[in-house]
Amino acid sequence: MRLMRRCQILATLPMFCIAAAAPAQNGSSLTSARGAANSVDAKACVLHVWPSSEAKSSYMGWFHGGAVNGDRRGIKGYPDLHGDVLSTAVQQQLLKEVDWPTLAELPASSVVVHDAPPAAADDLARTTPLIANAPECYGELIIHSVFVERAAFSATTVRVMVIAKRWQAKLSSPKTYSMMTDHRANFGTGDKPAVELSLKTAFISSVQQVLSAKYFHQH
Repeated sequence: MRLMRRCQILATLPMFCIAAAAPAQNGSSLTSARGAANSVDAKACVLHVWPSSEAKSSYMGWFHGGAVNGDRRGIKGYPDLHGDVLSTAVQQQLLKEVDWPTLAELPASSVVVHDAPPAAADDLARTTPLIANAPECYGELIIHSVFVERAAFSATTVRVMVIAKRWQAKLSSPKTYSMMTDHRANFGTGDKPAVELSLKTAFISSVQQVLSAKYFHQH
């Protein structure tokens, strides 16, 4: 797992533990029932999560260089890595199924999973929230990119790059970090159901690696 750290890491995420905030437009609210209040607190902490655009595939061959989406472009000798399985819609559905309160230590928090990636292609330098009228305690987790990767004689993996930001106490600039994780996929006999299950499981496992990283829970 490779880590690229910018500013202090997102600090501990138990900050997301106040009453559920209203979901953003086009988002799906996932709220823990544990301790959630009936009324919406205007200053409640909230975490917004975005999927990436369509997943890409990458293969490094033995006798030729690597290529992105070579299977879709019909490059000779490029194996089918089935990157199309992890479409934006599929990522969104899988992210909605993540146990955010447990994995990210977010009891009674509001987590909003959006159905499309944000407009910004590279937001590491961005200092303004993507959500208008965001509360003082506000965080973002963006699945920046997803790759199904393999090199000659190597296992297939699903690599996920995540960008996270946190605003708190009316700070003008957020704390930002980025992280890449990957998890092995096993296509088994190669039949479609097995391939789809393997890629989806590897995607979720990669996201879970991000949430379980010690940097995600530092005080």
